[in-house]
Amino acid sequence: MSDQSFVIRNTQDRERLVAFLCSQPLDKPLQVDWKNWSPKRSLNANALYWTWLTQLAEFFNQKEKGLARKKSGYEPTVYDREDMHDMMRHLFLGYENRKIRNTEITQQLKSTTKLSRAEFCDYMTQIDRWALSYGCFLPHPEDSEYASYLEQTA
Repeated sequence: MSDQSFVIRNTQDRERLVAFLCSQPLDKPLQVDWKNWSPKRSLNANALYWTWLTQLAEFFNQKEKGLARKKSGYEPTVYDREDMHDMMRHLFLGYENRKIRNTEITQQLKSTTKLSRAEFCDYMTQIDRWALSYGCFLPHPEDSEYASYLEQTA
């Protein structure tokens, strides 16, 4: 059985969960994790995240070009937003082992898609501080979910 996730909003959802649990064979132990549901990041927050990653790639590409001008024979590294996405996950989310049926895939970068809104905003705060430490100022649109989160936590 693969991992299952249920969000219980009403009686029908609860009954569906109970029916699912009752249908599972007891030949192996099952683990049930219970937590309060929280919505995932919004499209607005996702768009801001990818804007930041693009800006980070451009910022570091400019730094690399500057190094290449100063050092003869220096080949600058070219970054794109996917590189920055992997780098940020490496720095701030870490790694996990994934199991797909009987195959275990070790040391995979953790995904951002399963982060709650609060976790995603914390992640973006870490990125923002890291970028600032290199002199890269990321945009903070006042109407973004991230800006609202910062106001609430201040």
